[in-house]
Amino acid sequence: MKRFALIGAAGYVSPRHMKAIKETGNTLVAALDPNDASLTEQLRLLLSHGLSRVNGHIDCVVTGYNYRITDFRATLGINQLLRFDESLARRKVLVDRYYEALADHSELIFPNRPRGHVWQSLMLFQQSGDLSECIESAFREGIQIGPGAQCIPNTTAYGGKQGFPGASQCEKQGFVVPLYDGLGLEGVDAVVAFFRNRL
Repeated sequence: MKRFALIGAAGYVSPRHMKAIKETGNTLVAALDPNDASLTEQLRLLLSHGLSRVNGHIDCVVTGYNYRITDFRATLGINQLLRFDESLARRKVLVDRYYEALADHSELIFPNRPRGHVWQSLMLFQQSGDLSECIESAFREGIQIGPGAQCIPNTTAYGGKQGFPGASQCEKQGFVVPLYDGLGLEGVDAVVAFFRNRL
C-alpha cells in the first residue's frame, strides 16, 4: 500500500470495508503523518491507558483508554474463557509452589490467599534493597519479574498527590513473579532458586 487515506495529520485505514469504528492500535499509528511525532505519541498514550514507560518506570501521564481489541482478539478471548477453569487450576498449582518454596523467606512478603482468587498475577514485596536492581539482575538470568503496582495518585495525570502510604509502598517494594499457563513447576523452581541465591 503506497498511499494512505491521509489528508491531514491522521487517517484511519482498515483492511475490511465493512468495519465500523473498531481499533487496531498498529493500524491507527501506521496511518499517522510520520513527520508528526507528537501526535503519534499522544495517540499511543491514549490507546495504552495513558501510560508512559521510561527507563523501567511506568507513569500515568494522561487519562487514557484501552481501545485495543480486535475481532481476532475477541475470538481468542472467547476460546480462552472456555478453558478458564483448566487454566485457573494450573495457575493455582504454580502459586502453591511459590508459597511452599518462598513463603518462609525472610526478605519476601507474600499476600494472603483469598478464596476464589483468579491469580492474574502474584505480587510479592521485597523487604529491603533496591527493587530495580533486583528486577535487572533477574532479567540478566533470564527471569522476567516486573513492578507489581503503581501508586496512581502519585502519577503526573493525577497531580502527583502524596499521602497514600500503602499504595506508595506497593510501588516501591512490590513486584510480580512469572505466572502463566506455560510456565510449569520447573519454571517456578528457577525463580525460586534465583531468590534463594540472591536474597
